[in-house]
Amino acid sequence: MKRLMVLFAGLMAILMSISAASAITVDGNKTSGEWDENWAFGQTNNATAASEYDINNLGDRLEIMQGTLQADTGDYNAVDPKNDSGSSYAESMALNGNSSGSDLYKVYGHYNQSTDTLYGMTEVYGIPGDHDGNGDVTTESSAGDSGGDVGPAGFGLSTQESWSIAFYQVKNGDYQDYSLIQISDNDWNIIDTDVGLDYDNVSAKFSYQNFRQIGDDTLPKSVYEIKVENFSKFYDVNPGSKLAIQVGAGSNGDPQVGEDSGVVFFEIPNPQIDIEKFTKDMGGDWQQADNSADPDVPFFNSAGQTVEWKYEVTNNGTVPFDLANVTVTDDKGVTPVLDETSDDGNDDILSPGETWTYTASGTVEECPEGSVYTYENIGTVNAISPFGEVNDTDPSHYKCQEPTPGIDIEKYTNGENADTGPGPKVSNESTVTWTYEVHNNGSDDLQNVQVTDDKLGTLPETAIVDKGDGDDILNIGETWVYEMTGTADCNFTEDNPYENTATTNGTGVITGESVEDTDPSHYYCKPPNGVPALTPTSLMGLIGALGLIGIVGLKRRD
Repeated sequence: MKRLMVLFAGLMAILMSISAASAITVDGNKTSGEWDENWAFGQTNNATAASEYDINNLGDRLEIMQGTLQADTGDYNAVDPKNDSGSSYAESMALNGNSSGSDLYKVYGHYNQSTDTLYGMTEVYGIPGDHDGNGDVTTESSAGDSGGDVGPAGFGLSTQESWSIAFYQVKNGDYQDYSLIQISDNDWNIIDTDVGLDYDNVSAKFSYQNFRQIGDDTLPKSVYEIKVENFSKFYDVNPGSKLAIQVGAGSNGDPQVGEDSGVVFFEIPNPQIDIEKFTKDMGGDWQQADNSADPDVPFFNSAGQTVEWKYEVTNNGTVPFDLANVTVTDDKGVTPVLDETSDDGNDDILSPGETWTYTASGTVEECPEGSVYTYENIGTVNAISPFGEVNDTDPSHYKCQEPTPGIDIEKYTNGENADTGPGPKVSNESTVTWTYEVHNNGSDDLQNVQVTDDKLGTLPETAIVDKGDGDDILNIGETWVYEMTGTADCNFTEDNPYENTATTNGTGVITGESVEDTDPSHYYCKPPNGVPALTPTSLMGLIGALGLIGIVGLKRRD
């Protein structure tokens, strides 16, 4: 097959929306049009997200898995539950109020391919920087909650409070290439990295002046925001690659709970499509026949015969395709038609891993006498998604020749062809197995097929161990296999081997002409216990020796 993939701008986007409504500014405030509220690519693990997910209208919103990668709960939420901190996910960090500024609420992500910058944003239930929930980011508390000194990230996070983001690349099911960014004391630091991420490629900001209660959608709104520039320098953002980000917020001065954590999972959109085309042979079997010289190329024997084609279209990527955006064509002008029963769920969506079947038919165009006509047509599939257009092609062939019967037999002795002697060596009275392969190498089906052996006679029906499709017609290209056994005769030596010859014949279904072929096979015997084989010369010598012994014995008696 041949595949061409044309990607629109932004295909490599992590959590890609077609584009954010306006540029994202890392200033700690969620502003109008800055973050797209639609779900990002692949966010369908939670029932709410799945019901709202629209592949044609993607945004920046991410599902949140409760807990950490080390404590994988498998519990996905559209919004992270309130007061779900602690090992039981049921504790509150708002020691002095109603809502903690460390309690995660929503998480967003956006990748700008043109600037190679990853943006992230976290909304919380309380005021960013107000861990204990008392409504004041500056007041010292028993939970280590104080404003600290104004820094590059803002004001409100003390040396004990933190907002952290951990990046992982997902490779072969494992989480690798770890990097941890921690915002604490109103600045950010690279706590650990496997990929060389540095301070200068990161910028983070949070604010408290525009705090809104949950349910108040007035903008601007105080949030945590971060960006990582030159992101592809550190992480793979090619189509199909997978990443995970673990977000946490809390205070090590909190004597009870400490931190709320959540994980977002995603993969880079990877639209792919595959088509496999088949041609049905005269025996009713589908053959791929990619190349004209392939042994599975179907043979036809007259112009005007019906030819059937099948096109299997598989979504082997990660992006679903709507029926209206999938087109299958044939370069010879036939029209492939979708078999609607192949649409899983009858939902008009070609989902990742799903295969649709299309069919078409035509007639054999030419069938010259005395030569072989080869026909090729190519199936093409085109599929369009928000991430680009993908294509694939696959050819198939058939051949046609005026009906000419042909038959071939190959005989084997103990698995060896042994057309010429001496053939395989056998031991005295051992079992010898003869195999006969009968093949229709013509362009006419054969009937009344028989196989005879000049030593064993006509082979019975029970000798057939493989009768192809099981009927009594040896179709064009079909092979039948027979098997017979006998006992080794040790009167045959290497220079005088045993030979038996197989003959097969059949009659063309269309032409009525008879065809025949023969093939010999050989073996020789290994003498028992090292005794020489009895050739005619050695046998006469043995008889003479026995006569002489008898004469000597008679004289002694006299």
